[in-house]
Amino acid sequence: MASGHRKRYAALFRTYVLNPLNLSNSAGGDLGNVGNQRSLSLYSSGGYAPTFTNASPTQLSNAVSNTDEVFTLAGLTGEVGNTGTFISSSLSGAIGLTATAKHYYFPRAGTVQSDYSSSNAPNSPIIIYTTDGPQSSYVPAYLGATAGTGAIVLGSQITGSGVPTHISVYVAGELQTGDQIRLLDFTGSVLPSLFATGSDTSFATLSSTSATASAAQLSAALYRKAFLIPTGAVANGMIVEFSSAAKTSTTPVKGAFVVIASSSYT
Repeated sequence: MASGHRKRYAALFRTYVLNPLNLSNSAGGDLGNVGNQRSLSLYSSGGYAPTFTNASPTQLSNAVSNTDEVFTLAGLTGEVGNTGTFISSSLSGAIGLTATAKHYYFPRAGTVQSDYSSSNAPNSPIIIYTTDGPQSSYVPAYLGATAGTGAIVLGSQITGSGVPTHISVYVAGELQTGDQIRLLDFTGSVLPSLFATGSDTSFATLSSTSATASAAQLSAALYRKAFLIPTGAVANGMIVEFSSAAKTSTTPVKGAFVVIASSSYT
């Protein structure tokens, strides 16, 4: 007979993880694994919110922002250790954050997009985390069984102040096979971009590409991709989209973050 503690735990798991996803049970590989169940119930999509509320301007410490080791994966240290302005010579050392940059996380794939294009439209720079937030990995099976997208809509303010020529977008981390992060214009078309080729985030070598960072591309490029997008292309704003493949795996994936900042490049 299950103990009272286990019954309470099972009830929390159903309430915060399974019910929001219309699931009736956890995957067989997770049954009886207390560590997996605890992680899933606390941090999976549909569970407790990550560390911060959307639009919070409070900087996260290195320890908090790198709990899931996504910054380490990309050769970085965390929000505090990587503050600064995007510069063309060293994106890997300065990813565009400031101490008061606003924080966001993608809505769960398949749900209504978060629209910040008019009300409370953020200025550059901002940071966007995947749904799991910076303190946990995500478990693909518990993000929903079908493919879908979770998107954040940004207004023209994202181009920043002054007369920047480009916005710099830095995508770092690990995604499940088939997942990707895309940068779209307001018509839903993938934006054109200059891309720092391979794992080179210095923009010393550039190629023209579409602004997409897939799981395979991140893995092949030391878990980081950097884009330069002309500000004219986002004069009406932009959509940052987490595109999710159908999910059955229960192997945790670290997740990712996106930093957007204004810049000039010649």
